[in-house]
Amino acid sequence: AALPFAWRGVRLHASGARELRVRLTPSGDRVALSVADGTGTPVASVESLVLRPFSAGQLSAAPADALFEVEWIVAPGSASDEATRTPDGALPETHRDLSTVPEPAPEDVLVTLEPGEATGPAAVREATVRALTLVRRWLEDERFDASRLVLLTRGAMVTSPGDGAPDPALAAVWGLVRTAETENPGRFALIDTDATDASHAALAEAVRNGERESALRRGQLRLPRLARPTPAPLVPPEGASWRVDVTGSRSLDALAVVESAEAVRELGAGEVRVAVRAAGVNFHDVVVGLGLVDGESVLGSEGAGVVVDTGPEVADLRVGDRVTGLFPGAFAPMVVAEARALVRMPEEWSFVAAAGVPVAFMTAYYGLADLAGLRRGESVLVHSAAGGVGMAAVQLAREWGVEVFATASPSKWDQVVAGGVRRERVFSSRTTDFAAGVLAATGGRGVDVVLNSLAGEFVDASLDVLACGGRFVEMGKTDIRDGERVRAAYPDVSYRAFDLAEAGPARLGEMLRDVVRLLESGVLRHPPVSVWDVRRVPEALRFMSQARHVGKVVLTMPVV
Repeated sequence: AALPFAWRGVRLHASGARELRVRLTPSGDRVALSVADGTGTPVASVESLVLRPFSAGQLSAAPADALFEVEWIVAPGSASDEATRTPDGALPETHRDLSTVPEPAPEDVLVTLEPGEATGPAAVREATVRALTLVRRWLEDERFDASRLVLLTRGAMVTSPGDGAPDPALAAVWGLVRTAETENPGRFALIDTDATDASHAALAEAVRNGERESALRRGQLRLPRLARPTPAPLVPPEGASWRVDVTGSRSLDALAVVESAEAVRELGAGEVRVAVRAAGVNFHDVVVGLGLVDGESVLGSEGAGVVVDTGPEVADLRVGDRVTGLFPGAFAPMVVAEARALVRMPEEWSFVAAAGVPVAFMTAYYGLADLAGLRRGESVLVHSAAGGVGMAAVQLAREWGVEVFATASPSKWDQVVAGGVRRERVFSSRTTDFAAGVLAATGGRGVDVVLNSLAGEFVDASLDVLACGGRFVEMGKTDIRDGERVRAAYPDVSYRAFDLAEAGPARLGEMLRDVVRLLESGVLRHPPVSVWDVRRVPEALRFMSQARHVGKVVLTMPVV
């Protein structure tokens, strides 16, 4: 057998033919094709099609890792904070069309392609016709012969699961412009943005990079590269008697599906069985998945689903209720939970949205209210404020009348500011410079409470910014200090590390009901969510471990 290898001289002469006649003219390892309709009128022609022979033996001997996929990587040296961004006033000029481009034309001409008014297939046609008209004008106008047309789109490409679905019309524009660039090398470039302030500030960096295709996400420049595909997804068995577990090899790729009795075991007093529809992912799951917590192998602690069975002494929940809350082993289609740790979901909530609520909001609630005793008029420093717990803590603190300071990766500052923190009170979580910033903003006094998830020197710097009588609440797992040593070094502050489970089912239920009430009334908002299928749980955990997410990561479960 032979496979097509190379084409040359492909031409389309006409369209609309109802029947075709094809003439093949072999010449060595190549063939010419002439295509005509029933009247003999030429329809298409191929000057040369080169074929390459292959055998079944060659096919079976091909390496198993010959498949590649496109992976969007962070560009080496990509600016990560505003200090390295182009200052205001020096941002590249953008245009809606070519009529406003000055003479002589600059080396790079940036044109923004906005979505049109049409929807569905009509939107694709509208966008591609508009782009084709622009491309033709660009190539025909001699003023632009020495320039490159950089087309800016929004949401045309998916660079990570957190991006959501792409815009089909703008994705089609990318395909069209790729063809134009292939035929006219060096004349075109494509940059896809998320329209955040950080990405706008990084636009000059993306243009200077010189790549044919790139994307800006929260100020990070990402480039498409061919890479080996990720490992095959987990393959759960039929039915509900399974869960995702740790194998002990200290690798996220080694997670496995194991048998679980939760679908059939007898329920105890106060227990209910829940068919899980979505499960929240937390950093604790990453640590457990890597085998770094001795004696722990169960993944997942929160989710949302439907009650399918109730045990003795359960009065508040019934079969068929849609619920959200805490339950161990949530990375499974069926779990057993304490009824006291669950609440009914509002009807308008999706399972995905509900699964992202319990741990984030209850951890923040318990840490700030129960342990720190945070009061109206006080101040708090929330670390990692773009994560699930951080976003929840900021919202709760603001609702309680507390002054909020925050740290986050610079590429995520827009999200923190959008959550209500004043821009001058948001600092980088990558350096300890936040300490000087907090002390300067408070006149040297410091803050009343620190909600911490960082480690190492960041803990010391955070203790340094506590005011006299301040409370340090540690929710992290990787650098828990000895309380006595902390008190010896910082006699005027208190230190408390905690795990949410210590609150107990009754208190957990109280907090969750209050959180759901505040969310339902619009006082609080759901965090943004990145969604993965449970079969891709290693990728989801890796995504979280690299701190690429904003808000929550949620797994969806099969309906069984």
